[in-house]
Amino acid sequence: MDCLFAPLSEATTKPTSYRCADNASREEASALIQAAATALQEAMAAVREQADAPALSTPSTAATAGTEITRSEMDAIQLCMTSVGGLLEITNALVRPSAIAPTPLERALSWKQLAEDAKGAGRAAYRAVLILTDPSANAPDAQRRSDASFAH
Repeated sequence: MDCLFAPLSEATTKPTSYRCADNASREEASALIQAAATALQEAMAAVREQADAPALSTPSTAATAGTEITRSEMDAIQLCMTSVGGLLEITNALVRPSAIAPTPLERALSWKQLAEDAKGAGRAAYRAVLILTDPSANAPDAQRRSDASFAH
């Protein structure tokens, strides 16, 4: 079913219609998107659990030097996952079958909402990159400064 979606490099440079050889239905595509969203929610829960767990410092459980995930990296991972979740919701809205045709006003409101959702997903991904590229991101007060600068 990977034929439903264009590779990112092509999708951003070639506005082309992609069709599957087997003509997968909207219902099948929606089911695949829902499965991906469920897997993402489980992964997000695992990341949150790891972020909330106290660091173990016993020699038998200590991670190899340099492999620990820093707080800023954990924040960036959560933001990226939030972005992916938003994009999955947008994709599902685009392929979800509709029993009745929307009115022009409903269609306009729907497109406006999709655009807002896409901006939110993009902002989360952009924020993740900013966190990872900030040289002072691992300083104790850096996260508070970072969060304050992104507050709306």
